[in-house]
Amino acid sequence: MSWRSKKRKSGVALALGSGSARGLAHVGVLKVLEEAGVPVKGIAGSSIGAVVGGLHAGGGLEGWVELMRGMDRQSVLWFLDPVVPVSGLFAGKRTKKVLYSLLGDRMIEHLPVEFVAVATDLSSGAEVRIREGELVPAIRASYAIPGIFTPQKQNGIWLTDGGAVCPVPVAAASEMGFSKMIAVDLHGHSYGPDAEGPTALGVSQDVHNPSPEAAAKSKQLLHQSVGFVADTAGKVAGKATRFWQKVLGQASKRGAPGISDVIGDTMAFAQLTIAQRDIALSQPDLVLEPRLPDIGLFDYHRADELIAEGERCTREALESGLLDPFLKG
Repeated sequence: MSWRSKKRKSGVALALGSGSARGLAHVGVLKVLEEAGVPVKGIAGSSIGAVVGGLHAGGGLEGWVELMRGMDRQSVLWFLDPVVPVSGLFAGKRTKKVLYSLLGDRMIEHLPVEFVAVATDLSSGAEVRIREGELVPAIRASYAIPGIFTPQKQNGIWLTDGGAVCPVPVAAASEMGFSKMIAVDLHGHSYGPDAEGPTALGVSQDVHNPSPEAAAKSKQLLHQSVGFVADTAGKVAGKATRFWQKVLGQASKRGAPGISDVIGDTMAFAQLTIAQRDIALSQPDLVLEPRLPDIGLFDYHRADELIAEGERCTREALESGLLDPFLKG
């Protein structure tokens, strides 16, 4: 029996997929859906989809976007919190502090929009759906990319990135019981066979300089949330940041893939296959697929173009009438 044949609640559930920096496209998708009047009542998020979805549900997305818009490559590395690698390259403590500054200690069950963060049980490989408890730890567990961010322990279970087993959380979104579902897949048109342009998913070679106003605002937000002070940032974290810049860049100079390329590309192709399978099984009413073929794993400093592509993709669906069935839930 199809899930759509069962009695469902009025409203639309979103399944926001994984994709690291490419997940900023989710911001553009949400913006256009809101403008169009699509009644989003639930969000299932995996990895970066959990970050954007959780921030949206908790009312902190605008501040996070402002922070991202002011990032350059060096500030992204500092923000990610490089560590001596044991179970991951980055501790993610600063990211977590920023999330707390934007969301506080909000509980998932008290959010105005139903929310579930999808993570992976590191010991069994099982999908874990976090539907209650503090919002920030749930988000942090969902984006713990294997080999990149350190795993998180919750209720005695070590959790890692939800994208490892559920790159587009359509099953979790379906379980919410709403009458319609829209999935956002950051994989198929980003490095699938029909993707246009280069397919590298590691650190891209573009140069991006945010506007002085955006950079100033970003620093102000960092100062407020994690004690960022420009003069001390280089002293406290500069050596670690410069070390990881060298590690991530050395292999490219030798013509071989770097650490981020190896981890990113390996996960990417596995996630593409899993996403295609899950979407075929759950049959969402609409799948939005932003085209992001040249975006690297850590390219958060390219926020403007990533958000714009999410908007473009969703506006295209709106203008072609594909969103019409969702306007009344």
